[in-house]
Amino acid sequence: MDPDGDGGKKAEKKGGDRRIWVIMALAVFILATQALAVFILAAQAGFLPLSARFADYPAEAGAEADPEAATEGAIGGAEGPDAPLDEENMRALGWISAETVRRYAREHNINTEFLSRLFPDKIIYKQAGEIVYADIDPGLRRHGHDWRALGWNGQRPVYTGEDALFGIDVSRYQGEIDWGRVAGDGVGFAMVRLGYRGYSSGALTYDEFFESNMRGASQAGVRLGVYFFSQAVTPAEAVEEADMVIDSITPYGISLPIAFDMEDISGEAARTDSMTAGQVTDVTIAFCERIKEAGYTPLVYANPNWFLSRMELDRLEPYGKWLAQYYRLPAYPYDFSMWQFSSTGSIDGIKGNVDLNLAFGL
Repeated sequence: MDPDGDGGKKAEKKGGDRRIWVIMALAVFILATQALAVFILAAQAGFLPLSARFADYPAEAGAEADPEAATEGAIGGAEGPDAPLDEENMRALGWISAETVRRYAREHNINTEFLSRLFPDKIIYKQAGEIVYADIDPGLRRHGHDWRALGWNGQRPVYTGEDALFGIDVSRYQGEIDWGRVAGDGVGFAMVRLGYRGYSSGALTYDEFFESNMRGASQAGVRLGVYFFSQAVTPAEAVEEADMVIDSITPYGISLPIAFDMEDISGEAARTDSMTAGQVTDVTIAFCERIKEAGYTPLVYANPNWFLSRMELDRLEPYGKWLAQYYRLPAYPYDFSMWQFSSTGSIDGIKGNVDLNLAFGL
C-alpha cells in the first residue's frame, strides 16, 4: 500500500543514490591506489612524508638533492606525470627526503626519540654529540615485547603483554630509604648497587648504603637484584669484581640478576677510556661467566651507545641485557629483559630522583 501516492518516485531516487555512491566509492579507491603507489616509490627513493611534524622546518630554496633519490620514477607532480623522482618534485607533493631530515636533525638538535619514529629501520643514538644512524643487524636476537600493550599512568608504564614488574635501582645517591613506603608505592623490585671500582685509582669499594638497602628492601618484601659499577681493564679485574659480589650477597635472597655496569665517566678521565670494544667485551664476559659459575644470572647494563659502539654485541648474546633508554617507547630492536626508562623518577620513601625500571619475565 502506498498512502502517499509517490512510491515510484522514491524507488527511482533510491536507485539513483546507489549509483552515485558506487561512483564515489570507485573514485576513492582509485585515489587511494595512486597515493599508495606514490608512497611506495618515494619510500624506495629515501623520501618521507612531509606533514605537520615538520612544520618548523620549511623547504629551503636551492637545497641539495638527496644523492640517494636519483632513482627514476613516474609520478604526478608539478611537472606532469613523467617528472623525475627528485627533491624539488617531491617537495611539491609534500614529501621530504630522508637525507634532508637528517640534516635538519643535525642543525637543530632534534632529539633521537623523535628520529627513531621516522627511521624504524635504524638504531639512532648520539655519540660525542653526533647523531648515529646504525643499521639493524639481522643476526642478533630480537626482543619479543609487544609495545602495543604498553600504556602510561603518569610517569609509570603499564604493560600487559607479558609478566612485567615495576622497580627501581638505588645507590648511596638516594641516601636513607624508607623501604616500607617504597613497597607501598607499588615498587616490586630493586636493583641495589653493591659497589664500584674507582675510575682513577682502580680500588674496589662497597656502596655505603648497600647493606641497609638490602636489609630494608628484603624486609619490605621487595624483590632484589644487585649491580656493580665496573672499571675493570682486564678480565682478571672483572673476575675480582664478580668475586666481591658473590662473597657479599650470600646473606640476602637474590631472586633477580646480577648486573655488570660500565659507563663513560662524564667530564673526567677514566682508566677505561682507551679500551677497545673487544677489550670491554672481554671484561664483560669474564664478569658474567664468573657470576654464572656461582649459580646466579648475569645481566649487562648499557644504553644503545655503549651496546653498539663500546661492546661487541654478537659476543654478548648468551647474557641478558638491561637497556637504559629514557623514551616513552623503547626504540631498540635487540633482546633485553629490563628497561631503565627514567632517571628522574619520584617514589614515596625516597628523597630526590631515582631511576625507574620495568622488568620482563624475571
